[in-house]
Amino acid sequence: MVSALSPRSLLLALLPCAALADWRVDGHNPVLELAKARQAKQAQPRTLQSRQASSEFRHLNDKTKKFLVNGTDIPFVDWDLGETYAGLLPISKEANETRELFFWYFPSENKNASDEVTIWLNGGPGCSSLIGLVQENGPFTWFKSAYRPVYNIYSWHTLSNMLYIDQPAGTGFSVGSPNITNEEEVAEQFLGFYQNWMETFGTKGRKTYLTGESYAGHYIPYIGDAMIKSDQSEDYSLSGAMMFSPYIRSKPNDFQQQVVTKPFLEQYNNVMGLYPGVGDYWDRIAKADEECGFAEIRDKYFTFPPTGIYPPGNESTACQVSRIVYEGLADISPCSNIYHISQGCPNPSDPLLWADAGDNASVPISFDKKTWHGYLNIPQMREAIHIPAGQQDWKECVDKNPFGPDGDKSDDPFTSGALTRVIEKTNNFIIASGNLDYRVPTNGTLMVLQNMTWNGGQGFDEFPNKDFFLPTAYSDLSSQSAAGKIGDWVAQRGLTFARVYLAGHELPEYAQGGGYRLLEQLLGRVPDLSSSIMFTALPGDFSQAPASNTTNSTTSW
Repeated sequence: MVSALSPRSLLLALLPCAALADWRVDGHNPVLELAKARQAKQAQPRTLQSRQASSEFRHLNDKTKKFLVNGTDIPFVDWDLGETYAGLLPISKEANETRELFFWYFPSENKNASDEVTIWLNGGPGCSSLIGLVQENGPFTWFKSAYRPVYNIYSWHTLSNMLYIDQPAGTGFSVGSPNITNEEEVAEQFLGFYQNWMETFGTKGRKTYLTGESYAGHYIPYIGDAMIKSDQSEDYSLSGAMMFSPYIRSKPNDFQQQVVTKPFLEQYNNVMGLYPGVGDYWDRIAKADEECGFAEIRDKYFTFPPTGIYPPGNESTACQVSRIVYEGLADISPCSNIYHISQGCPNPSDPLLWADAGDNASVPISFDKKTWHGYLNIPQMREAIHIPAGQQDWKECVDKNPFGPDGDKSDDPFTSGALTRVIEKTNNFIIASGNLDYRVPTNGTLMVLQNMTWNGGQGFDEFPNKDFFLPTAYSDLSSQSAAGKIGDWVAQRGLTFARVYLAGHELPEYAQGGGYRLLEQLLGRVPDLSSSIMFTALPGDFSQAPASNTTNSTTSW
């Protein structure tokens, strides 16, 4: 028998999940008033005792002590984060080096993680990796539209020693001008920093895993390739890499977006709304798809196994159908989110971007909008993670391209062979995409891979057809994850490709459990993504797992 909640109980139960929208009846908003009272209470000094450095901290030494973060001093976080370190280190050993990268390091208590470091990079280019920490896979998560952060049971630091790095220089809390024009220079500066970091924390020779999303699809192959080629390759011990919705093929860009746009809209136009008769957008998209030969290309080259190499693409403006999509969405649905197409108006407020919010309800109610510049710029936060006084405010992404006005001059990692070389060296590479991402569509990425050769063969022999299965993780409503079949996957010759049906561009944000299981796979903790064994490091009762749900779409597009 299920007992019904009273209206008051239901209201209070829903408050933590509610966006603080400014709605009123006769000037009275009981939800807003209740939330304001709760948040004002949250802003008061906490009862957590400020802890001292513990002799049990495994990474604490004379070199690291200046980076030690008091885990009880993080604003709005009600629990002790434990052993964690943050700060700035230079990108070289030059005495006059002014460029420094910011890092936040979370050592793991997992006994299986003692000989490894997992690095997380956001993309951009020029976007802070603290986005991933705060909203995707860090120990605390501040969901969009929530009024405070919550404990993340799917934190990756429960599996591995996690290192979040703002790079290149000038990104996030990192300082200095990057002075870069290509990915080789990015990799050189990154390895200069990482050498300094490994010497500080005594991790040389431990396994390194590279992970990230979006434009990290350029960063990771080039950084990994530089590690492999380095005279100090044994210091890095590169053991695997994983990329979410990676941007891996820039020219011709019809590989990853243009060729697959029309079938993407045919499958998801009930969400995107670019129907025939709504302006002339659909007619223009269909015309470009036909005239540019995209249908023929899909039929001939999006095959399993592949039948040949995709010819040079068409870079003409007329074939850039994504521009028509963006134009149409801006016209009929300005709130459309190409990174997760199911999201629309109203846009959820983002605690990382409240400095740019347009209404008072977007700011934590206990703070003055005029002095609020985003969660990571709270003075208490900046002091806790050792940001020097007077340093620039944190921004989600830099205002100007870090590669300069001409952009990244490197060949993409597909063309340069960097991606292939890292796959072949590690034989442990995962690429995963969310099906609701239009910015880097799932089948666009898969089409690139079908035209790539690694370990003696081209592409995959089969379309992803194995169940991507998640066990049940029992926790409170703050843990966002599904259970059962959430997608599908295929693996061949050291490369795994996985799809998650209801995730968007930032897969670990929209499918926290899926991102967690993918990291378990990368680290070798589970046999494969179809395994029904329980999560290997989560708290809670994992005594049951649901039967696989096979009702999800299995269509190619």
